[in-house]
Amino acid sequence: MNRIPLTLAVSVLLGLAAGAVRAEVDWFNFKADYIAGSKDPNGQMRRGTEVMRLMAHDGKLYAALGIFMQNYSDGPLTGAQILRKDTPDGPWFVEKTFGPDYLRVDNFCEATFTQDKDGNKLSSPVTLFVAGLYAVYKRNTGHPSPAAVAVYNNQPGDWTTVQIAAPPMGPSNPMFASAAYMRVYEDTVSKRQYLLVFTYWGAVYKMAYDPAAPGKLVVVGGNEMEPFDPGRSLSSCIVDGVLYSAWGYSNRGDNDQDGGLYRRVDGEKPQWEKKYDWYRGEPAPYEKIMRGLTTLTNTASGEPEILCAIEDPPEPVVRRLRPRDKFSAVDEINYREFFTGIFGAAPNPRSMNAAAINGFEPVTIPGTTNTVRLVTTYTIHPKSPAAGYNGAYYLIRFDDATYDWGKVADPNHLKDGVELHGIRTVAPSPWEKGVYYFGGYAAQEKNKSDTAWIYKGTLTPTPKQESKP
Repeated sequence: MNRIPLTLAVSVLLGLAAGAVRAEVDWFNFKADYIAGSKDPNGQMRRGTEVMRLMAHDGKLYAALGIFMQNYSDGPLTGAQILRKDTPDGPWFVEKTFGPDYLRVDNFCEATFTQDKDGNKLSSPVTLFVAGLYAVYKRNTGHPSPAAVAVYNNQPGDWTTVQIAAPPMGPSNPMFASAAYMRVYEDTVSKRQYLLVFTYWGAVYKMAYDPAAPGKLVVVGGNEMEPFDPGRSLSSCIVDGVLYSAWGYSNRGDNDQDGGLYRRVDGEKPQWEKKYDWYRGEPAPYEKIMRGLTTLTNTASGEPEILCAIEDPPEPVVRRLRPRDKFSAVDEINYREFFTGIFGAAPNPRSMNAAAINGFEPVTIPGTTNTVRLVTTYTIHPKSPAAGYNGAYYLIRFDDATYDWGKVADPNHLKDGVELHGIRTVAPSPWEKGVYYFGGYAAQEKNKSDTAWIYKGTLTPTPKQESKP
């Protein structure tokens, strides 16, 4: 394995840029498992431009699909979908089709409650499987659509949609009605349990368990983020008992001034406080997002830290933050420079770069019991979609903050002209140890059709290395 210590990163990258080629870790055998644009065994059309999230629930694997940038004139318009895989060698079934009023199923969450909306203790815990939906603008009404979640009713295909709230009126908001991120949280002061829903337009809403309500979830109170009006939040973590979430510096008007890392101040009337800025500048074409918030323990000091990744723009880095030291920051890797050294030219010349799109997934090193973090990236080889360069790239983070890299590819699927266009999500198999499912495509160009993909990656007992990028 070839790993880049932080102290040698600059010199190594300069050497790579001069023409040296580092080896690619070959830990996985990859095989295409789902390609959009076909019918499932029940005759239902499976579509999608993006696989947003993969998650196991109750012994099955689920995929959240979106149709962002889809060519609407190309075949039936299914809208956002959820797919379901029942067995390791079985097909992907259409679990739910939400129709053209929904652009994406943005994420999943298993929400376990031990109390109801009034704080009464339940006789036994209840777990709800929840999908965050991205609604499109209400056509011909002049009003934005409300963001919503869908709750699984424990029968295949049976989901209840629960509306949350609509974004405020205004030219910058109507297209952003998404329940972009969710997590379960117990308020440390009130001791109440909530499913916190972080919306695309910079708001946080509390949902509580109500067995009598449709979907068994109800919205409690209003937008916690007021008076702030940031971009979207896609991740959170808890450090020293405090909940932190990262909010984008939006390209929508003045929203760029409210982005940053926030902490939740718990209580009957919770509030949020900004604790850290990673950007200050003029609005740009792309929203500036921090992704993948993950709590780590510093192996030297024993103190908790926050691992995260920042999109390019403004800067393509994986960063560690130290909450106990006034959020001092250490940049572990510049992933654009890293892959420039690998490729011999700048990656992703058509669009932005991103890392840890849905987090840092723990993976066991083949042949050992040690774990590392697999870092998804939206990084594209400059020669893509030419065959041999059209795979999807990931980083492997070791505990000493050094990195290797790998590539998702299946030559039986990746013919010349076809590209995977980035990894969004990785999930371990619910059935087989050492098997992970990768999904992706990041739609940035209009009029795409059926570009969503899922690959099955099986860890090899004795990994090899290859040199072709």
